Amino acid sequence: MLINGAQLAVDEINAAGGILGKQVELVVADEIDNLQASVNATNKLLSNDSLTAIVGTNLSQNILAVTDAVEAAKIPYIACGSNNLIAEEGNPYIWQPRNLDNIGADIIAKYAYETLGIENPVILYSTIPNAMGPGEQVVAYYEENYRITIPTEMQIGYSEEEKNFAPIIAQIQASGADGLIHIGNVNPAVLISTAIANAGLDIPKISNAGILSNILLENAGAAANGWYATCDWFATLDTEVGSKFQENYKAKYGQDTEMANAVTYDGVYLIKEACEIAGTTTDREAINNAMQEIADFEGVLGTYNYHEDHTFLNEFYMTQIQDQVVTLVDQVKYR
Repeated sequence: MLINGAQLAVDEINAAGGILGKQVELVVADEIDNLQASVNATNKLLSNDSLTAIVGTNLSQNILAVTDAVEAAKIPYIACGSNNLIAEEGNPYIWQPRNLDNIGADIIAKYAYETLGIENPVILYSTIPNAMGPGEQVVAYYEENYRITIPTEMQIGYSEEEKNFAPIIAQIQASGADGLIHIGNVNPAVLISTAIANAGLDIPKISNAGILSNILLENAGAAANGWYATCDWFATLDTEVGSKFQENYKAKYGQDTEMANAVTYDGVYLIKEACEIAGTTTDREAINNAMQEIADFEGVLGTYNYHEDHTFLNEFYMTQIQDQVVTLVDQVKYR
């Protein structure tokens, strides 16, 4: 899926004349399904002196494992993961097109309180590390910005293997919470949504993008309706660049787009933009420096503007599932 987004961008660029008159070639190294294979694949690319830039994995832990090697190779590297630790390392050659995880948690908390009016939330979160951290961030945001302390009994963790959420939803129902904030992944979200519907729990509910999947829409059915969620990209979002991307991708591959291929698609176009600013397709240092000059560039994930932490976006898409369709309802600016 990652490759498909990058390949579509390359095909479009070449059909339009290439970059500075040169045709683009996509060189692929398969990271397979484990950390060591991913590191090996990246090192293979880093040893190829003919490459202009790299569009890397969307797995943050795999990116963090190669940051030193990327800096030593001095090649522009588009990191498709969203972990804020990547930005915090300050690697001069690594760039992140996506919104960072810790910002996403703040956006969820801000939207929950200021737009949905949730003043007494329950925080429901998976106990895997990449969900616990944002869950804690939501709690901290309420405390720091609204002077609202969310009691520990209103912070409910669950195992990814949990199958029966009825007792947890009953606990939420009895708690007096005026809203539900969820941080987790799609498979538990199917069961959670179904349990909420079965219990008749009618409170605002908002989640991270982990719930946004056709798996949820197909398996939870009408129980999926009503969820708000932050979102990097979803196929049904109606934006000018995104709609064109969805149309072209489906025509080429016969499938709907997903975030994973949207970020690689944008990543290739960011490299093109930097090459054109620098006036070269071969001088890696000039191209890397030109990334700092990217401004008001319209991509699938949003409008790209350079920031000192080597990220680009200024806002999150906020979506709601309505009639089992993920719909864009707001664009929440955070800087």
